[in-house]
Amino acid sequence: AVVSTQSGHYGRARLWRLLAEAALEKLDMDIAEKAFVRCEDYNGIQFVKRVSKLDSEAKQQAEIAAYQGKFEAAERLYLDMDRRDLAVNLRAKLGDWFRVVQLLKSGGGAGNDVMYTKAWNAIGDYYTDRLKWGSAVSYYLQSQNLEKLAE
Repeated sequence: AVVSTQSGHYGRARLWRLLAEAALEKLDMDIAEKAFVRCEDYNGIQFVKRVSKLDSEAKQQAEIAAYQGKFEAAERLYLDMDRRDLAVNLRAKLGDWFRVVQLLKSGGGAGNDVMYTKAWNAIGDYYTDRLKWGSAVSYYLQSQNLEKLAE
């Protein structure tokens, strides 16, 4: 009896989660929040509250796409609304430093020196972890990270 009760609970939670995901795609934040409450998904509830406060539907759609693991779609939405900075931040959160550099360069190359430095250091670390010292050195030089070069 305990097993059937638990499986019924998990089955209902799965249905509520599916409803929440569908509501998010339709930007129906009220239904999404209620569905996340029903399946006891605290992170989902917090996500809906945060996204509801965004100032445009396009930003909401991009955040929802990222939440659902559709990172390319989220990036495209950010770029379509001319928010390269948000696309860069998304890729940085994902640790996709090669793409961060591409995005920064495609924006004219000027601008965020701090993000370039972070990206070059992270790419240098990537090559260091793979024992590709020559490649690592070139990225550490770009970031002017003398400490890493000394290692």
